[in-house]
Amino acid sequence: MVRYYSNAPRRRDPWRVKRWGRVDYPAFSAAQLGQGTMRLIIFRPGTTAAARRWADAWAWLIYRELGLGFLPIGIIATLSLPREIPVAARAGIVAAVLLAATVFLWAKARPALSEARGVRIHGRAGKRGQEATITGDIALFEQANAKLDELDEQTDLTPVEYEAHWAAIYDWLVESEPAQRQR
Repeated sequence: MVRYYSNAPRRRDPWRVKRWGRVDYPAFSAAQLGQGTMRLIIFRPGTTAAARRWADAWAWLIYRELGLGFLPIGIIATLSLPREIPVAARAGIVAAVLLAATVFLWAKARPALSEARGVRIHGRAGKRGQEATITGDIALFEQANAKLDELDEQTDLTPVEYEAHWAAIYDWLVESEPAQRQR
């Protein structure tokens, strides 16, 4: 018996995290500082779900800048430690724990991210009277997103077919990058 799986989205994903990869943008610096880097990350086909989850956690904390939410947690943790310990030592303990957690997360996310391909676009709002600046290959970013949208719209693909299309886009991206750089 042949069993078909649907890759149709079950709900609207505002952060654009899919099996093939993700699109990230900064949550803090874009709104508060008027600058930021959008990243399209396409995982190597065959990347395990566990490896993608570690990479997703890293992207959530670092690329989307949501790790800044740990600042108040760190302050509360520092104040929660016993008062017999000096404040500087408490802050050092909390900082060491957060640093160790960050290094651990980086070590777990690194294998999936090192094999991923993608496109980055950096934007900066213009100062008074100046134009905004955008660096990066916007056309390649948009083409890759369009191809990935087409893949997501094909809901009748088996997992093998889905991964074959995903692999074609993954390979296409590396072929397109040198052509875009030569312009």
